[in-house]
Amino acid sequence: MKLKTFWLKSRISTLVLGALLIFTNCEKENELFTEETSEEIIVTQEKDITEKAFPDKKGKVTEITYQGQQLMVEEMDGVYVFEGDILITPEELQNANKSTGRTQNLWPNCIVYYSIESSLPNKQRVYDAIAHWKSKTNLQFIKRTNQTAYVNFRKGSGCSSSVGRTGGKQNINLADGCSTGNTIHEIGHAIGLWHEQSRKDRNTYVNINFANIQAGKDHNFKTYVQRGEDGDEYSPTLDFGSIMMYGSYAFSKNGMPTITKKDGSTYSVQRTALSAWDKIGVSRMYKKVCGTVPNMSGYYKANDGGHYYVRHIGIDVYWFGEHPNGSWANIFKGKLDGNKITGNFYDVPKGKIQGSGQLKLTVNYNSTKITKTQGSNFGGSVWNKMARPSSLPGTRTAGFGVRNNINNLTARWYANDGGYYYVRQVGSRVVWFGERHFTSGRPAWANVGYGIKIGNNIYLNWADVAKGNANGNGTLQLKMNGANTMTRVAVTGGFGGSSWSR
Repeated sequence: MKLKTFWLKSRISTLVLGALLIFTNCEKENELFTEETSEEIIVTQEKDITEKAFPDKKGKVTEITYQGQQLMVEEMDGVYVFEGDILITPEELQNANKSTGRTQNLWPNCIVYYSIESSLPNKQRVYDAIAHWKSKTNLQFIKRTNQTAYVNFRKGSGCSSSVGRTGGKQNINLADGCSTGNTIHEIGHAIGLWHEQSRKDRNTYVNINFANIQAGKDHNFKTYVQRGEDGDEYSPTLDFGSIMMYGSYAFSKNGMPTITKKDGSTYSVQRTALSAWDKIGVSRMYKKVCGTVPNMSGYYKANDGGHYYVRHIGIDVYWFGEHPNGSWANIFKGKLDGNKITGNFYDVPKGKIQGSGQLKLTVNYNSTKITKTQGSNFGGSVWNKMARPSSLPGTRTAGFGVRNNINNLTARWYANDGGYYYVRQVGSRVVWFGERHFTSGRPAWANVGYGIKIGNNIYLNWADVAKGNANGNGTLQLKMNGANTMTRVAVTGGFGGSSWSR
């Protein structure tokens, strides 16, 4: 799959969404969006709404080979500028030409790490733009700690960004005049979107008036085909309402339109919000990385009376569920495919029940409702996302399990980090739920572990869940030192505990 730009209409309607049915391979995905309500998008008719890295500046026009395509770019201030606001550094150019395709530019696990420089004015536009992306797509944005690949928001001479994940520090440059909408646009580039006017079929919908384009800027109006790419798209038509769309007066030298509709009229564009085709396009682009629904992480209340704390990382979905009366508690680990989750649950000894089995679930278009489609030996069938209660069930004595059996770890364990871990072993499968330090009605952290036991070694993936306030994840290797003690051998993700006893 190649990373292309996806365009959408200013409003969602049942009629427009029906057009999705022409994509026979994506029919099931379209069901996710039928519940979306109409969203008001404010359009503008400005003379030139186009984002530019270096406004009113011209560079040396040169041709480069980037990710298998020939690009005409301008060389300015030590970087190559493509289509006005897309930056390609010499280092990125070298690395990109060693790769095999653009799909490498996706952000793993749908997590975009970012930082904001202290000198950037009006940081709120960044926070608002990030909040918009988080609420409308399946991408997560997490402040960078020590990650190598991340987006850095900083003050610049214009509005500009790289396209896709470069693998290192990549800047989104924002001048004082770059709005929240411009910031949403530049984040679109950073997650992998190109501009609308590059579609291979654009000449079916618009005319390019080259006589009105500034000298040396006509290279910004080439299509994918003209650059040697196939230009596959995931939307049926060019969309004049996309936040990634050039306006009618982009790079105009004389105040006359450079892009018009086929009848010669100009059109309005917007820098307010992602609209329907943008959201659908990103969803399809990142489907194999994180499914097609927005991130599910959070608290859900189920129709069986249980509290469920969900963590969604890429296509992996974890939860810890418990009934407030202590009758049962379970962990779940599943895989997300589009809007469907398949995985297994295991009761853990925070409760009294000892069940396990497979569950199949579906998630609605905005991740506010989970519905069970298969799993006859599991009580809950509908989960609704809501605000986490102020007070949550605390630690409990072990509901089941034994001591002194090195071949069965099922029991409540106590760790040197102060946490209680409710461990369950079924065959070689080992799972747990851990929590520590209740303050103000909830633990400081809570996590689930899911892995296998080979001999006296245990290999786990762990992820914090929304019962606590931490947001880490990683891997663990443990070693049994006896029937009732185990120690940590290796860890990733900053996990605290290093020894356990039961």
